[in-house]
Amino acid sequence: MLKSEKGSFGNKLLVKVLGTTILVFIVTIFFISKYSYETAQNGAESYLKEMASNYASQVKGDIDRSLSIVKTLRSKFQEAINHNNKLGEKETIAMLKSVLKDNDELLGLWWSLKDPGLLYDVKSQSEGLPESWYSKNGEFSPYVTRGKEGIIIQTGSDYNEENGWIKGPKEANKEFITKPYVFPIAGEDMLMTTIAMPLYKDGKYIGVIGAEVALDT
Repeated sequence: MLKSEKGSFGNKLLVKVLGTTILVFIVTIFFISKYSYETAQNGAESYLKEMASNYASQVKGDIDRSLSIVKTLRSKFQEAINHNNKLGEKETIAMLKSVLKDNDELLGLWWSLKDPGLLYDVKSQSEGLPESWYSKNGEFSPYVTRGKEGIIIQTGSDYNEENGWIKGPKEANKEFITKPYVFPIAGEDMLMTTIAMPLYKDGKYIGVIGAEVALDT
């Protein structure tokens, strides 16, 4: 009887010890797992916040630089308009290509005037230049943008005050930035915005100059 009771007591003690050990092990695993998950979750949230902050800072920097560039171009165009001076087509194209080459965030540069003849001669007076530089009416209105093989020249859009990038700066009477949108550039869909600034002649709104700015990083 004593041996049996001793064995029974030993078995009970072993079961109790094992049960306690297993419970402690399970609780330990639970807290380790929970802590690891919360740490990973908090780490992910911090990382996402940091990414969002960095992205916002980069976009703001790109837009600020682009605004400065468009303001500089606008000043050149506005000065020529104010003094009734003509600009050279080749010189203008070379200037815009150089600006694009030096600023990766810019996707395209353009302008649109009610009367393009204020700054440039019609095509009949500028023979020998590429067709893509001119509209169907023979007006110099190129769109300098990026293509698959580098910077290319496309025919720009006709002046239309229903277009947001023309209507916007007219109504705001200052620089205008469109809402972000997606448009294909060099065969790739790009998230971008358009910056446009008004041009005046004798105090009257006559057109706009602008740029497309990449928002992708």
